[in-house]
Amino acid sequence: MTRHPLLFALLIAFFIGVAGCAHLSPEPSSGDEAYAWQEEVEAIKRDSDWAAAGEFLRQRQAAAIDAQASAEELHAITQEASDLFHMLEDLQAAALVEERALAAFSERGNTLYEARSRAMLAETLYWLGDVAAADQMTVSALALREDLEQADPDLAVTLLVQRAVVLTDGDDRYAPLEPIERAEDIAARAGASVSHDTRGALFVWLSRIHRQIGVEKRVHEDEGAEVHEQLAREYALKAVAEERLEGDDYGTAIYLEALSRVEWNMDLREEAVAHLGEGLALMEQLGLDRGRDYAALATFMTYYTQRTGRHEEALAWGDTAIEVIMAYYERAMLDMNGPVPDAHAGLTFASVAMLEAVLNGETHSGDLPDATFERIFQVAQLNKMTAMSHAMFLASQDAAGRAPEILDAAKRRRDLRQQWRGLESQLDIWRSTGSVADAPSRLLEAKADLAAEIDDLSDWIADADPLFDRLWRTDGASVAELQNVLSEGEAYILITSLYTDLYVVVVTREAKWVHVAEFANGEACGLISNIRNSLTDAAPLLCDGKGINLQEVAIEPPVFDPEQAHAYYQRVFGPAAELLDPSQTWIINAARTHAALPMGALLRSAPEPGADFAEMDWLGQSKALIYTPSAQALIATRRQRTGRSAAGKLVLAGAPCLGRYSGEDCRALMAVDADRTLSPSSLASRFRNADPSGDRAQVLNLDGLPGAYRELKQVEALEGPRAESLIADAFTEERFTNRDWSAAQTLLIATHALSAEDFSLDQPALVFTPTQSASDSQSEYDGLLTAGEIARIPMNVDLVILSGCSTAGPSGAPRGEMFSGLTLGFLQAGARSILATHFEVEDGFTSGFVPSVLALHGGETGLPVPQALRSAIETLLQDESQTRYHHPRHWAGYAIYGG
Repeated sequence: MTRHPLLFALLIAFFIGVAGCAHLSPEPSSGDEAYAWQEEVEAIKRDSDWAAAGEFLRQRQAAAIDAQASAEELHAITQEASDLFHMLEDLQAAALVEERALAAFSERGNTLYEARSRAMLAETLYWLGDVAAADQMTVSALALREDLEQADPDLAVTLLVQRAVVLTDGDDRYAPLEPIERAEDIAARAGASVSHDTRGALFVWLSRIHRQIGVEKRVHEDEGAEVHEQLAREYALKAVAEERLEGDDYGTAIYLEALSRVEWNMDLREEAVAHLGEGLALMEQLGLDRGRDYAALATFMTYYTQRTGRHEEALAWGDTAIEVIMAYYERAMLDMNGPVPDAHAGLTFASVAMLEAVLNGETHSGDLPDATFERIFQVAQLNKMTAMSHAMFLASQDAAGRAPEILDAAKRRRDLRQQWRGLESQLDIWRSTGSVADAPSRLLEAKADLAAEIDDLSDWIADADPLFDRLWRTDGASVAELQNVLSEGEAYILITSLYTDLYVVVVTREAKWVHVAEFANGEACGLISNIRNSLTDAAPLLCDGKGINLQEVAIEPPVFDPEQAHAYYQRVFGPAAELLDPSQTWIINAARTHAALPMGALLRSAPEPGADFAEMDWLGQSKALIYTPSAQALIATRRQRTGRSAAGKLVLAGAPCLGRYSGEDCRALMAVDADRTLSPSSLASRFRNADPSGDRAQVLNLDGLPGAYRELKQVEALEGPRAESLIADAFTEERFTNRDWSAAQTLLIATHALSAEDFSLDQPALVFTPTQSASDSQSEYDGLLTAGEIARIPMNVDLVILSGCSTAGPSGAPRGEMFSGLTLGFLQAGARSILATHFEVEDGFTSGFVPSVLALHGGETGLPVPQALRSAIETLLQDESQTRYHHPRHWAGYAIYGG
């Protein structure tokens, strides 16, 4: 298989925050003075009650501030609390105690201790992801004292190292060298005034910076890589030595991991494995084998042992790493910002190594043992989840907004599970020394009580909102669960990126298959971007290795190349042809850039020379295509099926009164202009005139959509009594969100769809007719319905049709994927299927095409919506009077999402 280990090492250089800044802050400058509280907190720690230790330190700090305790004691308490909360990965708690100390020292006018507090807070802000604030805090700390190098060289070194750390996030790989080398010079001159701990941090970051430069030089085949690699190893060895002199086993373990990565890049494989194993053993001895840092070390050990041919060891370490990372996900996903992207990278890396270990070098197989295939399927799902989970977790939180007690119960369950894992760790000690039966009865009883309470909470959540757990459950679906919801003639296809290659997993009711599609570096994204960008000239896909990257930049779109459309199809789907060809419906779960490709525009067979579009073998014409965020989501939505016919209530909504169509004459003016056709380019021009970089008030400058009015009125005339209209002046956010959707079967919305970042939004939104309340900045009805607000509407609807531009776009989250915005919001609201668009749609085309899909779907004997879309495409391509719409740019962007 194609592999690029140096490039991959560069991409994951700082993943999961491993070996991070946890030792950059200075030690308490309290001399030999001992404080009574230190003995108390150590006693609490010996009982492994870390939460109690944290609460004790919080209270002790508050008391010290109230009592005007000495600066040395207040700083010592704050440092102890900060270190503890960093170890527990509770960065918000760390920031809170640091901010309190900073305020206290600032009020006292103690610039030296204010600088020390700023150093601590800068570190925490960095790991919270606010790099700009961290840098500002560091720079302000350095500026507080001109004599800082003499007054506290330890602090000066710490701050300069932190400055270098922040600069490693920039594009200039040499930028961190100036502050880090200045810090090295200060440390050399200061001698014993700089602690072992601070020297360790200095050396480990010197190692990282030189390692990163060395890796990049090798990627670009520049000279001098060996020099930087050797320096990286020398500094890493120094860092480990300093931590050992400090007596800090945790820091030693972290720095051993940094050393092992340098040695791995230098092809010192046995040394790398040995040093990493030593670090893992130290963390296990400390009882820290459930944290994120341990997961990172175990992940690297999975990779190392797999690459050195130790497949069974790799499988064992991979299981460990994934278990710990998933536990981290469970803790983090219910916080407001969801799991950090670095955790996604860690899970991806672990699952990559695991999949390689399971297949043990095999490139494809259609006849694997059931247990082996199950393991592949589980790990492949985890890897796919890394790209989608952030959006799914946030959507679940938004949905829980309609019943806040659900989110409270989920958080309570998360905390109980964390306690349960803590007890399990204590029982592991008894397992290693004898029988679990010899363990204290209080441990066994407490574990049983926790398990019972966890089960009760899970049952309550399932009753209160059946979708909540099913859509964001972190464990993968089993093959049997998936096969139970698949119908005859359906194939589920999971496409997940690993390095530059793809793992393609296919499951039908009766059979299963997995193969590896090999691509050179950048080749797959090049194919995908060429195909997609030839179908739309707005928001082109640019390949930069960071997931979906649709940018508002001007490019010369390539001409659609049928050969490329067939080449992608053949390499990804061709090996599984025996299973896929007979399947009439394909359910596609594609990761990252592959999710941005309109699969209907692929060609199943090579085009004949000179063939026109109607004569080509389009995937979207021959197969009904469904996109789903995960196997779990597919199972959940299918279990929610109502069994109602397509003849139920149809709600028509859209055509907002905007721009020239505002006011009392909205309907009349739209009716007059209803036959006017707007191309995507003219719509984009009107959009730009509204200045989407401005605030939400600029939305009022958007123009109305007479074509949407025509589309809705046409469907209204065709559907007759079953149609209910929320059109023009009736299409307000307040009426829409407060409507009872329990009797609705189908919802058609034709309006402007805004992408994340338009008009200062942080997530996609639909535009409604403004009302008086929309002009009130405090009103919840501002005329924009965001994806998060959609998720909070209880919407028992079988089909939602989003007839607008780019309604299948990303959520706006870092590395967001297609279908993670509006579509996911409607899915979380309770809709079972969504018809959305990959990119811009032409006003004249959609006003005829969408009604044709609805006509094929409607009635007692109507087609399921995926088959209705396929049939509408086939009818269009066979209609010689519609040749101007035969190009896939018109029809391939429509996609069915959900179940």
